[in-house]
Amino acid sequence: MPTFKKIIENFIERTEQHFFKVNLKDVLLGTEKYSFIKQDEIIEIINKNITRSMKKEILNEDIATSIDKAITTVRVFNIKLAHKEIYDEFTKYINDEYGFNVDISSICQKIIETAEERYVYLMRQTERENRGGDRKNLSDIASELGVSKRQLQKDIKAMTEQGFKLLGLNIKLVDERQDILKMESTPHPVILMQNISQLVVLLEGLRSMETVGAYRNSANTTAVDIWNQLTEYAREKILDVVEKIDNTGKATDWYFSIDKGEKWQGRFLNESETLGNGPKSQLIHLMKSGEPGCVTYIGDDDQQIILQDCVIKNYFIDEGRVLAEAHGTKYEIQDDKILEAYSIFQA
Repeated sequence: MPTFKKIIENFIERTEQHFFKVNLKDVLLGTEKYSFIKQDEIIEIINKNITRSMKKEILNEDIATSIDKAITTVRVFNIKLAHKEIYDEFTKYINDEYGFNVDISSICQKIIETAEERYVYLMRQTERENRGGDRKNLSDIASELGVSKRQLQKDIKAMTEQGFKLLGLNIKLVDERQDILKMESTPHPVILMQNISQLVVLLEGLRSMETVGAYRNSANTTAVDIWNQLTEYAREKILDVVEKIDNTGKATDWYFSIDKGEKWQGRFLNESETLGNGPKSQLIHLMKSGEPGCVTYIGDDDQQIILQDCVIKNYFIDEGRVLAEAHGTKYEIQDDKILEAYSIFQA
């Protein structure tokens, strides 16, 4: 008769190749705080001999409690889901093969701690293609999260009608078709867990980027969003540092300029709003998106040239050099000669 540890080892040997997101041995037999074998209840039963016919009511409770505690120690949402996937398979294995009756269905509530987590996960998963080029639909995600499809449909309605907050920003869904959620721009959360020195470097980097025309507007809106999410304590500490490295007063003035106070809208901006209307900023968008655009520039003979259905191939910002192509013809343009640039979809 196998010990409980041997049962776990058998499961790992049988199942290991199916889990790629996390290390199966680390989750079940590792030395981390989240490892199954490190939970108090499992330590007590790990060397216990198991037979199919033995009574397992207490064992069922101990195993479910240990899984609950193990998953609770994991902080990253996607990793929690990966651990839950392992435990779903593991409990199915011991229930079927060894006569256990472990129920972990309630653990889903600990994985989906807030509606906002579901919202972000919904958007990311329905937009992301797998290796076969397919996307997950609501039924797939409902099964993965252990909630009903109806609950996710309610989430979509709330996202569309009311929006939601992410890191202090108001985000709203603008389109929902064929089970795939769309936004004007997808948010990529940046958690501000930096210390004061890191924040100074980050903000000073954004301040220096305001001198680069192509980055100016994006750098400013990013700095405004970061600064207005910081605590009063963090702002004061940053200003103390800045005053000691700023002998002209210009840096300090810049920090006061990004402090919007109550005027800060806290609204997630799409790429067009972030970049602004300047031609250099729009060149960045055209290059990144691959969208055809209209570019107007001054040619060598000082005449205006308009390129329709123009694709920006490269933008070497340090050199101020743009490589473009329109109707099969390639162009090299200096960015300071460009008067206007925009996507044909914005026309």
